[in-house]
Amino acid sequence: MKEVANEANPELPTLVVFPEDVGLMLIAQDNQETLNTVETIEEAIKKMTMKHFLPLVWYRVRYNISWVPALYYYRNKVIAETYFNTFSSLARKHQVYIVAGSVPLPHYKITDGQVLYQEGATGPQIYNTSYLFDIDGKVIGYQDKVHLLELEQEEGLHLTPGILEDIEVFDTNIGRLGIAVCLDSFKEDIIDRLREQKADILIQPSANPLLWEKWQQEEWLESSYKYTHKLQYFKYAINPMMNGDFFDLSFYGQSSIISKEKSGSKKNFSDLPPQEGFLSISDSADKEEILVVEIELP
Repeated sequence: MKEVANEANPELPTLVVFPEDVGLMLIAQDNQETLNTVETIEEAIKKMTMKHFLPLVWYRVRYNISWVPALYYYRNKVIAETYFNTFSSLARKHQVYIVAGSVPLPHYKITDGQVLYQEGATGPQIYNTSYLFDIDGKVIGYQDKVHLLELEQEEGLHLTPGILEDIEVFDTNIGRLGIAVCLDSFKEDIIDRLREQKADILIQPSANPLLWEKWQQEEWLESSYKYTHKLQYFKYAINPMMNGDFFDLSFYGQSSIISKEKSGSKKNFSDLPPQEGFLSISDSADKEEILVVEIELP
């Protein structure tokens, strides 16, 4: 955020977007000693499960949920405290809107922009959820991921998919923001919901667990780029990509900011020919970068 603040124009309203799964590692808080020799996610889950075995068994029996959601549910207040306090304070300090990537959490009551996680969750289901904070650090709203990867379903995290009808567009002084987490930005049913509500800016927080090869780059053009520049459904799109390792799982991808209009100069992902539409694109698919663009407000 300090780097963003140094590059952004303080005289203009600013939106900052983080990648999907930015809150995934919060499950490991206060467990460094338990996990410091772990090399795989499977081993990490086993160690965390054994450490908290009795309460997790109770959650499993009471709510009929699997080990991983039981673990996230058991730890939800610790995760929520760090996630909400961090992004709320950053939005307030820097006077920016923040789409805070996503985090595996249950749902909570929200009153006057405050997430009441201290009062407990409204249910045991764990969602991959992206929250939007305003310049006062309040939560304007949130969006659950509807279309889950196999890794997020029975193959791994056992998350609960969001509900299509709950897709919302949020009014800000930057424009009407629509959030479609990663795979959701490839899906016509999600895009149609955002179009019906007249979203100006499509936000696609992403975490891609596959190597950033040419076929993957070509496939990625079928998400926010397609619906913003090619089909002209939205005025702008922002697609931050997670880079880095989570035990034996690695994330790859080039972040981008896309315009409905011609961008003046042609750019594209590293193995593809240049084309119109990209206002900015990261140089690397496996290193952290910050993209900053000034746009005409819708």
